[in-house]
Amino acid sequence: MPVISANPELVKRLLNSTRLIAVAEPGQDALTLLFTGLVEPVKIGEKKPTKDPMAFLPLVEKDGYLVPGCECSVILLEARQAPGGKLILGYREATLTRKSRLPWAIAAVLGTP
Repeated sequence: MPVISANPELVKRLLNSTRLIAVAEPGQDALTLLFTGLVEPVKIGEKKPTKDPMAFLPLVEKDGYLVPGCECSVILLEARQAPGGKLILGYREATLTRKSRLPWAIAAVLGTP
């Protein structure tokens, strides 16, 4: 995932064209890793316009900043275009406790038994 997240334009194109499953190592946040190069952290309490393409994005607090995150290691993202052109993300997440549980985590985010 670091290769993909290093290319913000690729992430935007992937989100605009299809559903996207992001998988991180157990204990890591897949959403934080995916959007590292695309969305700037915002200092808590600071009000400034953002340049990122997201109208809605789940955020978590980290070291006094709000960063994209879901505190999960597997996430399925579906983007919808908002009237202003920004993206609204729908998502389903799963926690990956061990790498061997990856097939079950992917099934969980896809909604398959």
